[in-house]
Amino acid sequence: MTFKYLFCFRDYTKLNIDFTVCDCPVDSIVLNQLKLGDRYVWSKLSQGDYADIQKAVDLASASLAAQDCSKRLLFDFEAW
Repeated sequence: MTFKYLFCFRDYTKLNIDFTVCDCPVDSIVLNQLKLGDRYVWSKLSQGDYADIQKAVDLASASLAAQDCSKRLLFDFEAW
């Protein structure tokens, strides 16, 4: 989540962060957007669950046009 906010305020912080490698933050809204809300609980994810969700984000975000952030991070903006 921190990187999401840093991305929003990147023009003001002037930090040198590569946002193209960020994952999508996982919460109930993202899980429901991916239609995985009945399979996973965001507060009880294993590493394998997290990896599976990021793969689902990759598939769902394939059509998004990412510029200076990752498609995974962009998916979170779209979901919200």
